[in-house]
Amino acid sequence: WLMASRPEYDLDTISFDPAMFTIDTYNLDKVSSFIDLKDDPEDLPKWSTYAKELTWRPSLFDDIFLKIAEDEEYGITFAKLDMSLLLAPYDGGFDLILPSSNKVQEWRNKFKEWLPYEGGFL
Repeated sequence: WLMASRPEYDLDTISFDPAMFTIDTYNLDKVSSFIDLKDDPEDLPKWSTYAKELTWRPSLFDDIFLKIAEDEEYGITFAKLDMSLLLAPYDGGFDLILPSSNKVQEWRNKFKEWLPYEGGFL
């Protein structure tokens, strides 16, 4: 899955250009909307999530990763079809969400040279 979350309010009021790059380029479908009802709904935007099932291939999403690294894109998540692995890139790296602590340890050992500090994940 390729997923993108966007606020539904006047996008000119925030400090970066949240162009609908990924949503438009990959023709993502709107799948859900969310408002945090714990706060005054008028103070918070409604967030919508767009998604589409796509097949991962090397270099296919380089345009997205480049825009994220340059702070021109945001709110992107990649997921396996069964949601057993989620990858959330941001301008300084990425978060990886795995299904179990055993998988976390397996990936920690496999990619320890990628970890930002001794001991790995926070």
